[in-house]
Amino acid sequence: MFIGFTGLDGAGKSTQSAKLSQFLRSLDRQCYVSESKDDLVAQTSQAIAKKYGKTHRSYFGAYAFELSKAFSSVRFHFSVIQPMLIQGIDIIDPRTNNCRLQLARSHGCENIDKVSEIYNLIQPYDLLFFIKIDPLIAYERINKRGTDCEVLEELISFNNQLEEKTPDFAIAIDGNQEADIIFDNIRERVLDAIAIQDKRV
Repeated sequence: MFIGFTGLDGAGKSTQSAKLSQFLRSLDRQCYVSESKDDLVAQTSQAIAKKYGKTHRSYFGAYAFELSKAFSSVRFHFSVIQPMLIQGIDIIDPRTNNCRLQLARSHGCENIDKVSEIYNLIQPYDLLFFIKIDPLIAYERINKRGTDCEVLEELISFNNQLEEKTPDFAIAIDGNQEADIIFDNIRERVLDAIAIQDKRV
């Protein structure tokens, strides 16, 4: 299965991905967590832009940056993800292309349809979980974590795009709850999907 999580930073996507991977392995299923938040494009572009005292988007331009991220995601999908799916390995994606696309929209990326067209080359998810969280709660979690720096207004803008543009087939989960309660909902949906998959086999 190809399982994705979408939602704000601080929504708990990585936490739920880790819980799900442990659960799937407990069922004797092979599983790979595709955590690509800090990919090569983001790291190198940030490092270059930092030399000039700018952000990666302001230095390279939002469209150039998002376009390079989209092509990088496609290459990773076809070189790493798809071969594992063919081998019957479950793939969990904690930061889906829906996240990347809606974040690009929230930053005012021009030619967003062209960026979207590239992401559409990637295989659709069998299950897509949308962990919905209040932006203020997400902001507080990020600050408490201390590993990232986010601007509340940008989180709100990102959240608006997620609410408006996330595909209708995504399974909405209340992310304001405790992590274990969130996972109970996710586990039940995954078990249902496994049962359907087993019937097909």
